[in-house]
Amino acid sequence: DRRDQALGLQGHVAFRGRVPRSEVPGVLAGHDVFLFTSVYEEPIARSVMEAMAGGLAVVGTPVGGQVEMLTHNVNALVYPPDDAGKLAGCIATLKQDPALCTQLAAAGQRMVLERFTLNRMVDEMEAWLEEIVR
Repeated sequence: DRRDQALGLQGHVAFRGRVPRSEVPGVLAGHDVFLFTSVYEEPIARSVMEAMAGGLAVVGTPVGGQVEMLTHNVNALVYPPDDAGKLAGCIATLKQDPALCTQLAAAGQRMVLERFTLNRMVDEMEAWLEEIVR
């Protein structure tokens, strides 16, 4: 791809474009790290959950619902939105410390599988609705 060559990223970064939903698990499985670089206050990003469930280490911004999911040096590396230098530092840290990368990926996967399963989320929603009705 011309972008890879122009930026000197050939062999390091792949610009994929749109990936069909059915192919996402396979694409994630071929990677070690997921970058969540959003600066917008959005609800919990499904992409972050999918990456964690798939066993990827996450480097992300604590915006919106991600504040509930991402804990620096516990299950992810977190950096301030719009801080490219800190993002680069997080990436370098994971490259230099493969054990940390593996540790964060395992902790993220455990957290998602424990806290964000469909059954648990439905149970919590039902309990909340019952509390409102009372």
